Amino acid sequence: MNDYYFKTSKAYGGQLPKMILRSFTGSYDMMIVWEMKKGLTEFEWETSPDDIAFYTELIKLTGSKEEADKIIKEF
Repeated sequence: MNDYYFKTSKAYGGQLPKMILRSFTGSYDMMIVWEMKKGLTEFEWETSPDDIAFYTELIKLTGSKEEADKIIKEF
């Protein structure tokens, strides 16, 4: 998260998470909560403009689309 997601969000002017909850038991390592700036209308997008900006910046950070896709798949 620190190496890719937070750096990418800062680079394109996106928002950082409002809350991060770390888990030491169960199936998941953490739960991350972001604010929905435009409310429920954000669910109307299959791929939002913010998603596109984030992905474009992640490609720049990782150096290739393939590396960016690996990071996204792992997340």
